[in-house]
Amino acid sequence: MSDEIDRTQSASPQGAGNTDPLGVIGWGIGGKYRIDSYIGEGGFGEVYRGHNVNLTDQQLVFKFFKKIQSRDKFKKEAVILSRLVHPNICSVVDFLPDEGVMVVPFIDGKNFDELYQESGHFDEQLLLKAARSLLSALSFAHARQIAHRDIKPSNIMLDRNGHVCLIDFGIAKEVGGKTTKTGYAPRTPQFAAPERQSGTTNYNPFLSDVYEVGVTLFKLATGRMPYGSADAPELKEWGGKAAGKLSPQMKRFLRKSSHPDPERRFQSPDEMLVVLKNINCVYRRSHTLAYTIITLVVVAIAALSYMNRDFAKSKFVDLKEKIGTAFGSADTSYELGVTPTLPDSQLVADTPETDAESISEADPEDKVISRRAPEPLAENKPTELSQSNNKAVEQMPSAHDLRINVTPSSGALLYVGGNLKQIGEPISLKDGGYTVRVVHAEYPLLDRTISLISDSTVHINLLTEFASIAKTELLIGVSPLIDNAVMRVAFNGRSTDHNDMPIFDIERLKGRWLTAFELTSISDEGNQSMRVDSVVTDSYSGSARQVIYGNTGQIDLGLPEWDDFDRLRVVVYWSGSD
Repeated sequence: MSDEIDRTQSASPQGAGNTDPLGVIGWGIGGKYRIDSYIGEGGFGEVYRGHNVNLTDQQLVFKFFKKIQSRDKFKKEAVILSRLVHPNICSVVDFLPDEGVMVVPFIDGKNFDELYQESGHFDEQLLLKAARSLLSALSFAHARQIAHRDIKPSNIMLDRNGHVCLIDFGIAKEVGGKTTKTGYAPRTPQFAAPERQSGTTNYNPFLSDVYEVGVTLFKLATGRMPYGSADAPELKEWGGKAAGKLSPQMKRFLRKSSHPDPERRFQSPDEMLVVLKNINCVYRRSHTLAYTIITLVVVAIAALSYMNRDFAKSKFVDLKEKIGTAFGSADTSYELGVTPTLPDSQLVADTPETDAESISEADPEDKVISRRAPEPLAENKPTELSQSNNKAVEQMPSAHDLRINVTPSSGALLYVGGNLKQIGEPISLKDGGYTVRVVHAEYPLLDRTISLISDSTVHINLLTEFASIAKTELLIGVSPLIDNAVMRVAFNGRSTDHNDMPIFDIERLKGRWLTAFELTSISDEGNQSMRVDSVVTDSYSGSARQVIYGNTGQIDLGLPEWDDFDRLRVVVYWSGSD
């Protein structure tokens, strides 16, 4: 079914056609079908509405060949549709080569172009439903090596029951490999990928479909096209003012979908569906007056923290030394987001105990990791005892061995009394209470107080400890906005780099994390490290807020005030270059 016919097929009642170019209204064809009314002219033929005389409730659409040369195209479309039995794809009912007609189901509804003309941009519920249905249909088709190649609003239908259906596979292509050698000109150039419009015969039609989905959804969401020039789109011109109404999540999704470079788009509908299922806000929400006031307060805090910028810079280095290099200064894979697979004994093999800095028990009011050197443990303080002071000798606490096993041990650091220790190895300590902290890249900080009165073995299973803890999604943005930048985000020493802001693909368990943020501006003149003054974390309701002065500190994602939220906002404020 083509775009020309779909605009009118639902509006023509049975038997009410005004014209009959082929003179076939009232005819019976194929021994079981009757033609009732004329719908319109299609891309390759005339289109009528009719029904099955044996099943009078089965309403159908009949596509007649315009020319005998069109027969092969109709047959190809019929063969393709016969392989695509999917709830969101308009299938084929019959193909009658002698009568020169293909029969498909009649969809009692309107196409998306008509709906937009009537109501303007789609609401969130309809747009997300349309996107998921469309991608589900394309995933099914692509898995069978079939590319649609003509995705646009007029080729997506919504029936009276709210069901979304992809139609018109008239120029679809069954691809044997990753590329097609068929340079078929697009019917609607403004929706077609730039590589198709260039006239090349060696392009990936599946990635072309991805582009057309992105452009189509942008049009339905904003009423405009994402690029000023359809045949030579420039990423820096993407969206324009129309993109301002989109939420950061949706904006990032659509920008990647419609990227001019095929290799930088989503590589499949399945990949798009994974991201889309986590998008529940299509349009940017308006802020309340209260939130505006809170934002001004936060900006003021950021301005004040500008004075503390040198301290902020040293903080990030401190965290790297404290967490990253403790795993071995030569192993940079940990900082790049890959969990080290070294045996536990090697994780701290070259880290002398006396050189390890302390990660002390954090004051709930102190959101920044202390950089002070650890206080010496009580057992390490010299005790001045004279030979005649037998009473003091008798009162000295006896030493015991403490072993602490951590599961999973790979990727974990163990601190006892503020000093770095090896997991599973005996630690000689005197009687008393000790604070134990486990720092792991995959889990929040875990603190325990252990009272030692004899040789003991303690088992800490992080899998069990955090089994019932929910995750929260972080939406990380920067203020002021900056183009062409890379944000490095570290949690408990593991860092990942992101070059698209805002960042919304980070999830962490609700709990306390050691965090660090680095912002680097990328330009032709070279990379420039930007000064991060403060980091603010809050829920969208503004029910609670945490502020880190500088770029390194501790964030508690498990505040009681945030129990009802599965998404938190993090704003990184910067004020200039270092």
